[in-house]
Amino acid sequence: MIPEGNGEIETGTVRSVSGSRVLVECEPITFCGNCTAECRLAADTGKKRQIWIENRIGAKTGDLVSFRVRGGGIVFASAVLYFIPVVMLISGALAGSMFSGRMGIDADLGSILGGITGIVLSIAFAAFVSRIISGKKAFIPELVGVPDRTDRKG
Repeated sequence: MIPEGNGEIETGTVRSVSGSRVLVECEPITFCGNCTAECRLAADTGKKRQIWIENRIGAKTGDLVSFRVRGGGIVFASAVLYFIPVVMLISGALAGSMFSGRMGIDADLGSILGGITGIVLSIAFAAFVSRIISGKKAFIPELVGVPDRTDRKG
């Protein structure tokens, strides 16, 4: 039985157990699975994801398990990793272009330097936020179910 809560449920196979944690191997996320655009942004590399998860349900090597990451955590992490760097890149490029005259450099060079500065600042910001949220429950995958072991053969 899978407990109620937000976050999409995924399944994977326990590949190893180490202390109180399990290494779960699962399929790559395919956000573009229903997309009709023929872009290669979400190209399937064929590699499976491996995630260390706290083993609070007694899963064993070879078990098929269900797990989730709460939805709010995914949205926030996506914003930090994707949205903020783009905003910082554009803001930095605009600021660099605007202040290039005061610095005595070409506007294009100012835009390039401002954009690079924006990206560097966004990476520092993402690292800072990562340290703050690393232990928060919304960002940690949790095991939510394991099939009845008596149903398994072998």
